[in-house]
Amino acid sequence: MSGAIYTVESGLAPGWEDEFLRWQAEEHVPLLLGLPGYRAVTRFRAAGLANRFLNLWEVDSTQRFHAPSHDAKVNTPWKARIVPARELLILSFYNVAATLPGPAQDRPAAALLRHRWPAGGMPQAVADHLASDPATCRVHVLTDENDPARVTLLHLLATDLPAAPIAGAETDRFIAISGEPA
Repeated sequence: MSGAIYTVESGLAPGWEDEFLRWQAEEHVPLLLGLPGYRAVTRFRAAGLANRFLNLWEVDSTQRFHAPSHDAKVNTPWKARIVPARELLILSFYNVAATLPGPAQDRPAAALLRHRWPAGGMPQAVADHLASDPATCRVHVLTDENDPARVTLLHLLATDLPAAPIAGAETDRFIAISGEPA
């Protein structure tokens, strides 16, 4: 895959989870996937953290996020009700350096491991090793749009079983929200 990826992490005030998930499924995701350049989204919930979510957006270019058509579509009354409930919002923009298919590439993602290294710290052998794991759907090797030397691996797995830590990497684990496409 060429193109770009951006992630949106949201942390919600207690009691807003069901409304947030419904807004995402019924309005937000369908609106954005109807825009040119939006290819796919996979939605996750953080493992071990209540009310924390991550959307992984696959797009032609991260400029799609900054386009006026994006704001015109997403600024709805329903979103206006959700925004005050967000206690955390982290947007991360990446260029795709490589996408490595795994043995489970035809299965939906059940989990996402996000591995991050300081500038220049990720050996290519790590990506190759992760891609060879029987449970791997795919591995995205990403460079940070604002700091191209900083590498992030998004490791999508067909199982939600915990994986071993990787030396030198900061790793976050997310579980796919049921019924979501990979």
